[in-house]
Amino acid sequence: MSNIPNGHGVCPAQTTVIIGSGGGSGGGGTTPSEQPAQPLKFELRNPRWKHKDSSKEGDPQVDDEVLLEVDVVVLSGKLDVKKLTFHIVDTACKPQQYIGVVSGDITNTVGSATWTVEDVFDQKEERKVSIAFRARLLGEESADAKLPVESYIELNLHYNDLSPVAGAPYEVEFPNGAIRTGKLDSNGHARLEGVPAMTAKVRFGDVHKSFNLASVRQLPPLTDQGIANDLRSLGLDPETTDLDALIQMAAGRTS
Repeated sequence: MSNIPNGHGVCPAQTTVIIGSGGGSGGGGTTPSEQPAQPLKFELRNPRWKHKDSSKEGDPQVDDEVLLEVDVVVLSGKLDVKKLTFHIVDTACKPQQYIGVVSGDITNTVGSATWTVEDVFDQKEERKVSIAFRARLLGEESADAKLPVESYIELNLHYNDLSPVAGAPYEVEFPNGAIRTGKLDSNGHARLEGVPAMTAKVRFGDVHKSFNLASVRQLPPLTDQGIANDLRSLGLDPETTDLDALIQMAAGRTS
């Protein structure tokens, strides 16, 4: 794979290519038994991708191998070329930036090539990245197809009662060395754009939740009459119940 300069324009959605021409007037005509060669006409349709490893599912991640494909539909003439290229671009940049190009083969009516998803995410700058690719054959190109490499991550942090941990500091570290830091919003949430599509380590800092004494339920004073009433509510007789044995059983010390 090799990088090529930026600055290429936007390509048409579908391209019909006509190469060559029929016999002309003057010199080099055809005999009655010869048929003039039909001009080559073809279209590049349905650019698509899939994981090269069929066991993988979902969107591709950095370092995954993906198979880029396109249908080569010959409308007339004969296509003798067996090679084509796929160009990978970042469409979030204006103008689009080329990431690279890979060579592929045409087998029957399908052109294909393998690309290893590169780490195109800036380690310092948070920005959106949108990767697409297009097939190119004989100087003409197919429509763009999106390669859904995720370029964001969402963080959520809540207490056990599901109330948000507002303002919690966080640090997200990626395998390529990129680190993102910040604080969660009032809903305990943060969305980080332009990050590598990799598994990351997330660390949250301490946030002290205010303690409300009024929320603690006040218990009534412990009296003999109160204990007797509690035992009766449990279906026990206060006169015959051994409190020490009951406490030992409740603590799991006896069966």
